[in-house]
Amino acid sequence: MSTVILMKFFVKFSSADVIVNGVFQRKVAIKKWLGMFHDGGARAQRLAQLAYREVSFMASLTHPNLMSLECAFTSPGTTVDNFDHFYVVMELQDHMLTELIRPDPSVFKLEHKDLSFLIYQLIVGVHHLHAQGIIHRDLKPENIAVSNRAVLKILDYGLSRIESDNAEMTQYVVTRPYRAPEIVLCMPYDNKVDVWSIGCIMAEMILHRRLFHALNSRQLYRNMLTILGSPSADFIARVNDPAISEAIKDVEHYTAKPFDEIFPDDFFKPTNPSFPHLNADNARDLLENMLKIDPNERYNVQQAVEHPYVSRWFRENEWSHPQAPLGYHEEENEAKITADEWRGNFTMINRRFHIFDGRYPFL
Repeated sequence: MSTVILMKFFVKFSSADVIVNGVFQRKVAIKKWLGMFHDGGARAQRLAQLAYREVSFMASLTHPNLMSLECAFTSPGTTVDNFDHFYVVMELQDHMLTELIRPDPSVFKLEHKDLSFLIYQLIVGVHHLHAQGIIHRDLKPENIAVSNRAVLKILDYGLSRIESDNAEMTQYVVTRPYRAPEIVLCMPYDNKVDVWSIGCIMAEMILHRRLFHALNSRQLYRNMLTILGSPSADFIARVNDPAISEAIKDVEHYTAKPFDEIFPDDFFKPTNPSFPHLNADNARDLLENMLKIDPNERYNVQQAVEHPYVSRWFRENEWSHPQAPLGYHEEENEAKITADEWRGNFTMINRRFHIFDGRYPFL
């Protein structure tokens, strides 16, 4: 008998374990979106917006390093036209990346080839998003899964959005420890915020702790400077918010710490002679280029994948994976769309992708 498992780490707005036998003929993960249209107010509008973005992206994206949608279904007695709860079915993953970070670094360290291969896959998955004009905006270990065969998949597209020169980008994105400086300082930003997050994740995989700790944005920015040094006057001049610009002028000047002090050799396994480029120096160099405070100096994903610490894994068919047109298009007035109008959008995307399956009335 097969089993359907509702994994707690996939549940965003509820927490419950559901086990049902013999439906999908394999183990799958189910994410529940509950009470989306319950009150019809601002909460319903926001939940519907996040869910619609995520389902649209998951229905469209088919890259091996991105979590895709298997199907979705609504509660018994409802359809895509009148539902209040719905359930998204995904491939079940063996582990979350957090499981590779928790162990004591004195006991557990990743081999260079394993760290390199996982970061390569993360870069490739993010590149595929960027190639479709999507910024993920919430990359963190909790949103990354790894199979027993070391295949990495990026999850959770609820905060993702289409990059646009015209649209105003919200600053309330990215979990704080992985948030890029330009977001912290309410500056315009682009897809390089995802590269910063990759750098933070890689640092955490080495240190087995978060690189930046902070209770608020001001503290986070100061912590960045204590490690990476103060940014240039040109970067500070690009801060548009007068209050923030004035505040950061009062922050004392910091000199960057050498990366071999932040990430000393004893945090790495010895270099394998079979993989001479996979060494601590190259790992630190890749990190340093992804963790530039000024995004103009920071690597993009193309530069990152060409770095010798990850380039040995490069495969053109993975990098240039074919992609169907996206099922989601950013709307300038999304904030004003009512909950009922969002329900209509779900109906339209179902007509295109046929994602809502009526065969599973078991929840």
